[in-house]
Amino acid sequence: MVVVAVVAAALGAVVIPTRPLPLSASAGVAWTLATAAHRMAAAVADYTPKYKSTQKIKKKEGDLSIELKRTKDIAASMGKLKKEGQILVGFALETNDAFANAERKLKSKNLDFIVLNKLQDKGAGFGYDSNKVCFINRKNDRIDFELKSKKEVAKDIIHYIIKLIEA
Repeated sequence: MVVVAVVAAALGAVVIPTRPLPLSASAGVAWTLATAAHRMAAAVADYTPKYKSTQKIKKKEGDLSIELKRTKDIAASMGKLKKEGQILVGFALETNDAFANAERKLKSKNLDFIVLNKLQDKGAGFGYDSNKVCFINRKNDRIDFELKSKKEVAKDIIHYIIKLIEA
């Protein structure tokens, strides 16, 4: 998401809510610090701890269980509020049934297209500066991309958004 914002900044001012990042505004992006998952427009976890401790949890005998609660579905909320002419892009990181899960998210969240990341692709995803993605649009057309830098993936996303706007 950060790379997409930086690439988009080349086309104009961008304001993006984010977690604390080691980036300066000199990249052309006006960053707005979000302190909670429900305020972020970037990918966040589906669940968050139900209870938060204000102090370190000390080690005790036995195991520890952490109760989780669902986070607010930001993309679905935005999909409900989407107006004519707005483009809503979603991101899906899938480990199984990738295409079926991405297509379900695309429809249920009222997205214009979804960027599917599959962790099985070597050299792609977390811990790499490269990614291999597939765009799926409302017609279920799939656009597969080869492994490339995340900056190049961001350019592909921006170019596809422009294509949708101009259509």
